[in-house]
Amino acid sequence: MTDIASSRMSLSAADAGKGASASRRQRMQQVVEKFEGMLWNEVAQAMSSVKMGPSTTGYGGQVYQRMMWRKVASQDFAGADRALTQTTLSQLMGPQAASAQSAQVSGALPAQAGSSAASPASPAISSSAPTPASDASSSDPQSWVHKIWHEIKSAAEALGVPAKALLAQAALETGWGRHATGHNLLGVKAHGGGDSFGAFTHEFQQGVMRRVRSQFQQYPSARHALQDFVSVLKSGHAQAVGQGTVSGYARALQDSGYATDPRYAAKIEAVANSPRMRQIMAAVKNSGSVTNRG
Repeated sequence: MTDIASSRMSLSAADAGKGASASRRQRMQQVVEKFEGMLWNEVAQAMSSVKMGPSTTGYGGQVYQRMMWRKVASQDFAGADRALTQTTLSQLMGPQAASAQSAQVSGALPAQAGSSAASPASPAISSSAPTPASDASSSDPQSWVHKIWHEIKSAAEALGVPAKALLAQAALETGWGRHATGHNLLGVKAHGGGDSFGAFTHEFQQGVMRRVRSQFQQYPSARHALQDFVSVLKSGHAQAVGQGTVSGYARALQDSGYATDPRYAAKIEAVANSPRMRQIMAAVKNSGSVTNRG
């Protein structure tokens, strides 16, 4: 609690003002994320103490475990809970200033995916593109699927893979449509041409998950996003093309280096076989053709 108190005391009244500058908002964001890291550390320590006592971890094991959880909480979990970040910033800075900061740090991708999709030539990233003014986000998963289903089916046919596989991947990348900024449904990194936007995501580097800021491709519609995804896969991840099963597609996609997350394929399969997917697929089937083309 000493760290929290000292961090809070470092925030000046000017930083909490309604007209705080962008740099001050950024400093406030960093402090809030530090608070979140401390909170997650306390949660993790409480969880691990229940199941992993000295008899399980051995001599010195608990010290190592505390160090590990402190690192994970501060570097990977801090700032990942956008709702908590936004609420805290709103209380400290006021709704308008907090909303401005939220617009800078929010992104299309839920951080769990760890995507690293890009063109094979690793072209230059556009960093000057404006923040996307519209997106394909939706708080209702079923409504979101209905909006993009036609494009999902078309892309799946072009790739020769199950439509459910692409839908599961899109659901994983966007949190079932909750974070589809710039109509980027499948975690495609910026690869030159068109606009791009910055967002925080999780990447695995040398086996360690890290929270990083990356540039992602921005699209005018879901149709454009999926058409580009087809091109990205055919040009740089061809071994995933023509896979007739969800598991075959997911594993080939991971093996091709599309994502850095070592469990990316398993996550796609889990989403595809989830009760929510079965419910939504049944609803889509019962509704017949989808006319709203996202």
